[in-house]
Amino acid sequence: MSSRAGAANDPTRLTVTATGPVLAATQTVSDLNGGSLNPGDALEYTITITNSGFGDATSAVVGDPVPLQEEATEEMYPKRLHGRTVHR
Repeated sequence: MSSRAGAANDPTRLTVTATGPVLAATQTVSDLNGGSLNPGDALEYTITITNSGFGDATSAVVGDPVPLQEEATEEMYPKRLHGRTVHR
């Protein structure tokens, strides 16, 4: 933060406030088979990342390991995210 002395209505007063990116992630899961969750059901995970801060979040990495009770299948990969290929 930078500030110059002067009254609030002084045209020479300068206040600069800057912050970096502020990321938040949410994840939802849907049972594609419907009904109760059963062994062998296909699950679809959706991860949403939002940036409520100032500026781009460069070099950000999102990881989401598959739980031990679940199995990732090859048809799940590769996926596309904003035009870029996502690999496991």
